[in-house]
Amino acid sequence: ARQPPAKRLKKSPLNAEQHDLIAAAWKHYKSYVGAADEIEEEQEDEDEELEEEEEDRDIDEILEVISLLSQLDIPKKEKKHPASSSSDVLDTVSFLTNIQSILPIMLSMSYLHIANHSMSEELEQPPEYYFEQSLAYWPENPAANSLLADYLKQMNLGEDMTTICDLYVKAACFADLL
Repeated sequence: ARQPPAKRLKKSPLNAEQHDLIAAAWKHYKSYVGAADEIEEEQEDEDEELEEEEEDRDIDEILEVISLLSQLDIPKKEKKHPASSSSDVLDTVSFLTNIQSILPIMLSMSYLHIANHSMSEELEQPPEYYFEQSLAYWPENPAANSLLADYLKQMNLGEDMTTICDLYVKAACFADLL
């Protein structure tokens, strides 16, 4: 029996330095996620001072992800009219076929983790900045839209309820499409 010809691998448009940056960023992101899981499991046994040290170390992991990925040219996405957003979500998911396609999502989630952290601890920028960055890289991020709505509602920053409700609706629609 004749064997089918071996498939040729597409040559990556990334150079070795870019691959190394992405690998390092991914390592830090996995470390953050793993550390967050460990903290939840050990939280009952630790005292408050140790918890704060762990949280700071975790945030350092995410800040390192952002620092590494910011060295790459990752374009921000255009905000589109909400009516076209459901197709944007499907487009985003269907094109997750290579390393470059997941980088905006990784950056979005990293900024979202920082936004969440900055709601309870003062950082260099206010939470609004980190939400803005998160949604700039992935406007259809359901978690970012939902958490931003929660933040605006809790902080009573003068946003009208229509804006807040719209964020919840977007979050639900985007989550439903994933």
